[in-house]
Amino acid sequence: MKSQESQIRSTDEFPRWLSIKQLGTYLGRSVQSIRKDVREKRLPATRIGGQIKFDKRDIDQLLEARKIVSVEQLIDETNPTTDDFSQGG
Repeated sequence: MKSQESQIRSTDEFPRWLSIKQLGTYLGRSVQSIRKDVREKRLPATRIGGQIKFDKRDIDQLLEARKIVSVEQLIDETNPTTDDFSQGG
């Protein structure tokens, strides 16, 4: 059985222009879900020579923009301390 670390691919293993199948592998998603996101204009795509291609730089920027805050920050925001209640009046 492979360790989880060995299953994670480096972004350097992928070319700049990705096919739908390569993007699915890169994102860990199915080809069908990638096609759906393209149809719904949720993923930036380019037609090159009659094929749909994805610029990995655009995908990386999109992922960075959609990144959520750390788990610790989420926990702090959803679990107010008792001090927050005592100040409320």
